[in-house]
Amino acid sequence: MKYELIKGSIILFIFSNLFNFINYLFQFLMARFLDVASYGVFVTLIAFINYFYIPGNAITTTISRYTSKFFNENGKIKDLLIRSLKKGIKYSFIAYFLFIPVAIFSSYFLKIPFILFLLIGLLLFASFILPVVKGGLQGKKRFQKLGLVSVVEGVTKLVVAVVLVLIIKNVYGPTIAIIISVLVSFFSGMFFLRDIFKEKRKYVEVKGIFSYNQNTFILFLSLALIFGIDVILARRFFAPEIAGQYAVASMMAKIIFFGSSSIGQSMFPITSLKRDKEKRKIFIESLLITISICILSLLVFWFFPELVIKILFGDKYLGASGIIFFVGLALSIRSITNLHLLYKLSKGKIKNPFIILFFTMIGIIILSIFHQSILRFAIALIFTDSIMLFGTLFLKVEKLK
Repeated sequence: MKYELIKGSIILFIFSNLFNFINYLFQFLMARFLDVASYGVFVTLIAFINYFYIPGNAITTTISRYTSKFFNENGKIKDLLIRSLKKGIKYSFIAYFLFIPVAIFSSYFLKIPFILFLLIGLLLFASFILPVVKGGLQGKKRFQKLGLVSVVEGVTKLVVAVVLVLIIKNVYGPTIAIIISVLVSFFSGMFFLRDIFKEKRKYVEVKGIFSYNQNTFILFLSLALIFGIDVILARRFFAPEIAGQYAVASMMAKIIFFGSSSIGQSMFPITSLKRDKEKRKIFIESLLITISICILSLLVFWFFPELVIKILFGDKYLGASGIIFFVGLALSIRSITNLHLLYKLSKGKIKNPFIILFFTMIGIIILSIFHQSILRFAIALIFTDSIMLFGTLFLKVEKLK
């Protein structure tokens, strides 16, 4: 049991952080190629893209859980994946058309060209389809191939973005690159699942999958609302240059979240199959590893904030050095919240997911009130994430049959 957790964690830690390294290299280069205001626009678009991945996170978690349940029955897994992909395509079209009026309002509210919102809206298709593939890989414990899919996506995005930004020389370049990279990622994942799709399809009736996925969606919706709302509100409340500075601080702090997320990814399919006592033991081990990563990262942010920003983003973003520790502390708390949510989801269906959404809305209100300065805004983010972590203590779990 411990070997599974350590092996899975190390594999996903290496691949996910390789992906994160590539992704941050992508962000660093875009920050240098674009001016501060344009980079602030781009990071705001990224925040919207993170919202698109809300159903994706829920779908990946659900498919992973049920794939692990039928671990040695590839025919049933094939049926689960095919039916999920068909539903994903259907919901993608619905989501895109529903997003159009949102795009019109957001373009006016944030003063960002409407065409950019239409472009990123295409990623809604990926948010319902790609997670099915990733969930299948995760549930089958193919951690190396799951990690490789992410790395292929990151490399494609980086190369295409650099080429396009040198040609177009504006925010459209990296935006188009993200769309292309997601397509490449999907086909890579399908290639790694080809053995399952070659099996004879066996119909499987999965009881509770819809309600499990629905409640999971609500939980990840709550987490994702906080994940991007701070950047969007900063764009609204502060001058473009200050919003760009905050975007850099937020991007740096997310290193903590993404750096520790591999622990939860490897923990989830393992704890889904274990008894309650074993689940708790694995969770405690995962929690200790996550806290260790957070502490080490925060020490760097506390002692070397200017050096880190100067090396990675350049002198023009040094204004973010005063808040990077505080935003990093908020993201550390968020990492623990994410791990705790995954642990509870591995135990069964969450009975009262709306309680997290309630605490999330309180947090957003706090951010909307305390924006007199960028420092106060960053401290408010700490309280927001603390409230969400507190809310996870009230979640009740119903075991699935």
